[in-house]
Amino acid sequence: MNVKFSANRFRGVFDHTLKCEFYAFGVVQGQRRNTCETLRGLKDKFQRLEDCQQSIAVSLLQDEGDESLFETDFDDAEKYRDRFLEVMLHLNLKLTEKVIPIDPPPKRNFKLPQLQLKKLNGDARDYLAFWRQFQKIHADSGIPNEDKMQYLIQVVEEGSKAERLVQSFPTTASNYPKAIQQLQEPFGR
Repeated sequence: MNVKFSANRFRGVFDHTLKCEFYAFGVVQGQRRNTCETLRGLKDKFQRLEDCQQSIAVSLLQDEGDESLFETDFDDAEKYRDRFLEVMLHLNLKLTEKVIPIDPPPKRNFKLPQLQLKKLNGDARDYLAFWRQFQKIHADSGIPNEDKMQYLIQVVEEGSKAERLVQSFPTTASNYPKAIQQLQEPFGR
């Protein structure tokens, strides 16, 4: 079937166009002209594929008795239509997207001194000042609990009630939340 051969060639060209132009578009962002050209090229190739597909459908319908070929070919054509619509939607969104440049934060011409964490000595009056600083470490999900536990051990004052409480827990990730909870009970109220 000559028409079927043509459809396979058009499908191959369409696939190649998608791979080359559509995926390359992701690398060359912000070039509106290239997007318009890509849209026109895809529309042209898809229209030729659709015309060929119509010829195949007519030919297959005339050959009575083999509906399975028609259904298989129709399903293949639908997959190409769906891909075409998906790509067109994506490219149209790229065309209407507004790019707002983000200014980088200003660079400092000086270096700030390293912050020293306030030591927790066990006095309830000093707990709030300690917790305001330590809470940044506590809330940081990028720091593993094992490390948080080590920081906690470092910021309790030696020989204090707080040190005895923290040292009562083995230094493990699972014990960090327990140690914090125990510290907050007498001091955090």
